[in-house]
Amino acid sequence: MLERLRTARAVTLTGPGGCGKTRLALRVAMLAEAGFGDGARLAELAPLTDPALVPATVVRALGVSERDVPTPTAGLVHALADRELLVVLDNCEHVLAAAAGLVATLLAQCPRVRFLATSRERLDVPGELVFPVPPLGLPADRSAAAVAASEAGMLFAARAAAASPAFELSVHNAVAVAQVCARLDGMPLAIELAAARCPALGAAELAARLDGHPGLLSGGPARPGRHRSLEALVAWSYELLDEAERRLLARLSVLRGEFDLGTAERVAAGGPLLPEGIAGLLVSLAGKSVVRLHDGGPVRYSLLETIRQFAAGRLAASGEETAVHLRLLDWALGEARSAEATLGSTGWAVWASRLSAGQDSIRAALSWALSGQEPEAGRELGARLARWWIATGQYSEAGQFLTAAAGIAPQAAPGIRARVLLGAAWSALHLGDHRRAAPLAADGITCARQAGEPLLEAWGRNLLASLAWSAGDADRVVAEIEASQAVSGQADPALAARAQILLANAAFLAGDLAEQARHAALAVELARTAAGQEGLALALTVSAGSAISGAGIQPATIAAFDEAANLLAAHPDRFIETIMRAWRAWLFAVLGQLDAAETELALCWAAGRSGAGGV
Repeated sequence: MLERLRTARAVTLTGPGGCGKTRLALRVAMLAEAGFGDGARLAELAPLTDPALVPATVVRALGVSERDVPTPTAGLVHALADRELLVVLDNCEHVLAAAAGLVATLLAQCPRVRFLATSRERLDVPGELVFPVPPLGLPADRSAAAVAASEAGMLFAARAAAASPAFELSVHNAVAVAQVCARLDGMPLAIELAAARCPALGAAELAARLDGHPGLLSGGPARPGRHRSLEALVAWSYELLDEAERRLLARLSVLRGEFDLGTAERVAAGGPLLPEGIAGLLVSLAGKSVVRLHDGGPVRYSLLETIRQFAAGRLAASGEETAVHLRLLDWALGEARSAEATLGSTGWAVWASRLSAGQDSIRAALSWALSGQEPEAGRELGARLARWWIATGQYSEAGQFLTAAAGIAPQAAPGIRARVLLGAAWSALHLGDHRRAAPLAADGITCARQAGEPLLEAWGRNLLASLAWSAGDADRVVAEIEASQAVSGQADPALAARAQILLANAAFLAGDLAEQARHAALAVELARTAAGQEGLALALTVSAGSAISGAGIQPATIAAFDEAANLLAAHPDRFIETIMRAWRAWLFAVLGQLDAAETELALCWAAGRSGAGGV
């Protein structure tokens, strides 16, 4: 930052209210002051309500005389013409045009004066360098060590100890402190206000009460009015927006996590907000630090949770809440239908990635619909997502939503009900609840037949074969796979690969190791051609395991395990990881590498405890 002041005559610190712009500016000014012959001066603009008073306020802050000059600006030009000075203009956002005009004039006529400004958005003056102020770093995990090492955790602990010397960060409160810091987006002011309440409530109670208690985070009268509570601070930023920006921000509150322009247009456009106008408004909100911009790849946006909750309150008060949620649900259904339509094709991987990118908002739409608002549409959304959930290893989430969808009175079309039941069955299987999986699969297969959808029936047959394998019934495995292939053939490579894996397992049960290896190798070939290489990690694991059982360990055996491990590192699936780690432990034991085998067993246990069920 100091280097930037040496190379740019105007530096603006931007960011949402409470992110620490003022604190950083004052610290930089203190460190840089010695490098300016006339030092540094602070002009605080937050109390102003009339932009015309900006020049006079700066005059008073700098101690410049107004005598014998026609205007305050002229007085500043006269006084600063030959001075070497750093001027800090704090809180420019609500008087932006006036502050920018004054800075531009002084930059042009006072060559040795430099400016350091704080604002939600850039001043847009010649030669300006903009420095976005990020939130504080959050804990890497919820351990006491990680919380203590993080910027947000350190600030919370320091402010809580200042409020009560008895406070100490420990293993007993670290999880709650981490939750508070994450919920408050790492925003320094919000964390300070929360920490001040910690002695009275305790960290756990504080974390539990943050949502729905806007008055909880308030400070003392010594703070500026907008900083006395988090709600007041966000309201200060909200009131500076124009009517269209406010309306868009309120509508965007139904979105969660990151979203792209297309999503914003689908969900937020309507009435006076035309789709073609959303892009410009989003750019404006991002420029004012109300919406966060993520430009590491395709441009995406997000809202800080504190701002999103405030905006959600404004949406509820507007009377538009239901209409906007319906548009969110319609968008989510469109995404899920398009993704499901590409199953088994090369387009599936792209759409599966789109679902992952929009998952937070899709989840919000699904929760809203299944809460009783639009149960039939919610059931269809869950049904269309079922295969994606299972393919990406999200078994618990699939089980949660699909169980809720299955509990809705059976009015849906058979194809939708089949997807719900079979998705719930697969989640139950992977979570180890085989007793529940079997009847769900049987009912799902019946619905799939009624709907005339053979691929769905094959998906259910594969599940029954998996249950038979877990029960050690090789004949039943073969029978279910043959029934599956009779109705679907090889139409879906991922499903066909899964069938070959199960046939390899059945051959292993029957003691036919050569047949096991043949089916396992075929499973790998099919999985490599599947969209997104779905099931490849499991196929590689079974193939490598068959080599250990039969032909013996070769370099290709180790390479297959390594490839499977890399795939699971990129796309975690605890169920498959449990299987892979168990086989790797066996591999290392056979090689006599007992320490490595012990490590793999520990990782296998950890993966199983994280959510994997039976094999």
